[in-house]
Amino acid sequence: MTILEKSIIRFHNVKFGYGISSSILNNVNIDIKQGGFYFLTGKSGAGKTSLLKLMYIGNRITDGNLFMFDKDVDSYSRNEIALIRQNISVVFQDYKLLKHLNVFDNLALPLRIKGDSEETIVRKVTQIVKWVGLKQYIDSYPDILSGGQQQRLSIARSVITNPKIILADEPTGSVDEVSAKKIFSLFEQLHKRGTTIIMATHNENLVKSKNYPKLVIENNSVFLEK
Repeated sequence: MTILEKSIIRFHNVKFGYGISSSILNNVNIDIKQGGFYFLTGKSGAGKTSLLKLMYIGNRITDGNLFMFDKDVDSYSRNEIALIRQNISVVFQDYKLLKHLNVFDNLALPLRIKGDSEETIVRKVTQIVKWVGLKQYIDSYPDILSGGQQQRLSIARSVITNPKIILADEPTGSVDEVSAKKIFSLFEQLHKRGTTIIMATHNENLVKSKNYPKLVIENNSVFLEK
């Protein structure tokens, strides 16, 4: 079995809602292939963020089965779920940066939580600031960075632990077109390394310009459009 034939996330008859009578997603049956790149599209309020939250186990399904890394999520222990989340990173539209920490310490934080040595942290942070073009800002604080630079920092922090899956929720939605192209280029580089990427976006021009499959949310359901 090749890497793109293996499912890394699989939804089987999944339903999700916030109450007994609430139905945000209904009868979802999709396979996310390991190493794939997927756009996630749909109207505002259709359920894109809800679907992403299910993928990083921020929400639990109402009914059906959700398999991640070949195992039903409901069968995972609390410790196993914590380990799963170490393999998943989320990139938000509003960056989620810690304003009281400089660029170096924002990037170092997930590595320190992971327990890496300071020597390893310095090496990894030094490498990744070069990759995202922020080497000259390593001692600066997020407030002095442009929106595009802050988003690149957010991406760098999300991938510095080498996650297997990246979930990006409108990562280019609040930056200009030039910055958006640079940010998308970073995601494509990560994809080429074998990272599975699901990117929610309203940017139809971006979606049309790329030959990646789409997960489309419509009428409370999700279908795959290749």
